[in-house]
Amino acid sequence: VAVTGVQTCALPIYAQILIDKYLGTYPNLKAWMEQSEQKAIKNGFVETPTGRRRHTKLLHTIYKKTGQTKFTKYFTNTLISKYGKVEGYEDGVDLYLACRNLLNNSKNSQIQSLAASVVNTALIEFSRRKQKELPEAKIILQIHDEVILSVPKSKKEQACKLLQECMEKNRVAKMLDIP
Repeated sequence: VAVTGVQTCALPIYAQILIDKYLGTYPNLKAWMEQSEQKAIKNGFVETPTGRRRHTKLLHTIYKKTGQTKFTKYFTNTLISKYGKVEGYEDGVDLYLACRNLLNNSKNSQIQSLAASVVNTALIEFSRRKQKELPEAKIILQIHDEVILSVPKSKKEQACKLLQECMEKNRVAKMLDIP
């Protein structure tokens, strides 16, 4: 039997300590995460450099109604008491969880979507270039950022080099400021 996932048994206080230490190590990441949340709230969406959007209408609706940019359990309970139902959420806890989920998605979707754009653009470039440079190569499968190719063993290094070049130097990858 294979273990497909691991769940930590850390208490929330210890988990928060780990998160705080991690974000303390990467202050630009923390700033980006906070900016992403504010964009999701104030604009009603976040957007990748390639133009893909993740809409966050619920957050924006609450912001327009209250001016609030922080979503706590206390706030969502107070919100329902003061304004009544919000988008069908009768319970403040359910509303809080929905808001937290959207805030998490506002960050995750940008990363996942941009990664998908890089890989998709790279594979289009790889398909174009392999016609001349490596016609025996076949793209078998892509899952997220993994690509499986079929090539003769004698062409393995050439295929890896071509794919790496397509991944690192495609038009989407060039938009990113990665050292």
